Amino acid sequence: MTQADMPCTETVYHRTDKGQALAGKLDSLPFDQDFRSLLLLVNGFTPLNILARMGRFVQHPQVVAAQLEAKGLIEKAPPPYSFRMATCP
Repeated sequence: MTQADMPCTETVYHRTDKGQALAGKLDSLPFDQDFRSLLLLVNGFTPLNILARMGRFVQHPQVVAAQLEAKGLIEKAPPPYSFRMATCP
C-alpha cells in the first residue's frame, strides 16, 4: 500500500463490547489475517490511516474496517477523535 492509497479522513474506531470479547479469542477463530490485525490494532485513539501503516494489510484497511463495523465489532469514535485532515483535497 502506497502513501497515496492511505485514507484521507482520519477516522478513529473503537471496539464494541462484542469486539472486545472477540479480540481475546482471535487465535482460535477462523478469521483472515487482515481481520485479526485490524481488530487487535483498533484502540479508540489511533486514526485508521495510522493503523494502516502499522499493519501489513492485503485488503484496503477501509474495506476491513467496514466489515468489522458491519459485524458490530468496531464503531466510529465520536468527535473529537474522528476528524478530516486539513490537507485533504
